[in-house]
Amino acid sequence: MTTTKKFLRLPAVIEATGWSRATIWRKVKAGVLPAPIPIGPKSIAWDAEEIA
Repeated sequence: MTTTKKFLRLPAVIEATGWSRATIWRKVKAGVLPAPIPIGPKSIAWDAEEIA
C-alpha cells in the first residue's frame, strides 16, 4: 500500500505552530524548521510530517 504525502501551505503552518509568518521564515533561515518544497511554479509547501 502506498502512502500519500501531505503538504501544508503557509497559513496551515502558521495555524499548526502558532508562530507568525516572520518567525517561520526566521526559523527556516536558522535551520530550525525545514525549507519549504516547491509544489508548482509559484507555490511552496512544507511536508506535514516534518512540521508535526
